[in-house]
Amino acid sequence: MCGLITEYEAGAGLCSAAEVLDRVRPRLAAPVDPRLRTAWLGSAATLLQWADRLDEARELTGQCLPAPPVPPDLTDVGLQCLLSVRAEAALWAGEFDRVIAENAPLVEATAGQGVRLPHLAAMVATARRETGRRSAAWEAVALVGPSGSDSSWEWNELSYTRALLHAADGDWQAALDDYLVCGAGQLAHDFVSPVATPWRSGAALALVRLGRRDEARELAEEELRHARTWGTPRTVGRALRAYAAAVGGRLALCSLTEGAELLRPAAAPVELAEVLIDLGRAHIEAGSGRKGRDTLREAHAVALRLAGPAPETGGPAPVGRLLGAAEEALREGGVRNRDGGHALSPAERRVAELAAAGHTNAQISSALCLTRRTVETHLTNAYRKLRIARRTQLVAALDR
Repeated sequence: MCGLITEYEAGAGLCSAAEVLDRVRPRLAAPVDPRLRTAWLGSAATLLQWADRLDEARELTGQCLPAPPVPPDLTDVGLQCLLSVRAEAALWAGEFDRVIAENAPLVEATAGQGVRLPHLAAMVATARRETGRRSAAWEAVALVGPSGSDSSWEWNELSYTRALLHAADGDWQAALDDYLVCGAGQLAHDFVSPVATPWRSGAALALVRLGRRDEARELAEEELRHARTWGTPRTVGRALRAYAAAVGGRLALCSLTEGAELLRPAAAPVELAEVLIDLGRAHIEAGSGRKGRDTLREAHAVALRLAGPAPETGGPAPVGRLLGAAEEALREGGVRNRDGGHALSPAERRVAELAAAGHTNAQISSALCLTRRTVETHLTNAYRKLRIARRTQLVAALDR
């Protein structure tokens, strides 16, 4: 009961993340009836995830979920909850490929089999969106079918994800409609906190795009108030970004600056990159070109780390959403460089040239007195900056 009551109070905006942690952690050390263990751990893991204790949340999921290749019992509601926490914790950490690898097979295997996993489908779709695979993201959403009259949190999460995909497609009215559907579902369950589905922030951004700033500001102010009650950098930073978009001008610059300061030390790379892109643009609009471009370069570095290594495929790797946004903002801000995006650093170019000449990572490591890990990092960055997917493409890309 402790977990369920605390989940309700957290969603209803009646307690902070710090208060939740004070309740949950002591009870995790206490004995629990084996019949309730899965449900309790699922609830506790959810609360830890909301409080941005992602490592602790994932540790709890590992206590109950079977190790691969043994499949989990997808009819067990407690295990479904643990799977959801594992997926969303990875998504919040920016581990998009992991989200897809762990959960896409489950969503695909259960399609049409009587067990529907809308939250996992939402996580897979969002991860694919982040990696630049929007058509594949829509396919994941379509697999679970319509919700019908079900307004549970899982289907609300899927509505939120549909809104994200519409926004990525530039269809702001459709995005707004789905954000509001999500919000209506959440409010029907007294869930006002933005910790799970920040629909007000999304709706505010859509309203700004539709030229309805007064409505956007009203939603953004309400979102920021609830976010400050919960108190984690992720929720507050995200709400500050929506508020900045709604108000514009000097207030926007102050809000984005606060958001960046909150998010830099936090493990919230997606939100940090988004805030930094908007902050860089705001500085440039305010006449601080150098500060704006420096901020955009910082955003690009965060987005580049999120992009991860290029896949070993035959064609060019899709450009991640945030990396594409950061590169576009840099171009708009007047940053010009070679290689079609961010220029290779001297170290990256040396490693790339040796790899293009046929040397192995071990040989490059020895020749340049670098660790193997450093060599791999330089190559990963070079692949991403050159927009290529495999080693054999390096010669042509470097010549270009």
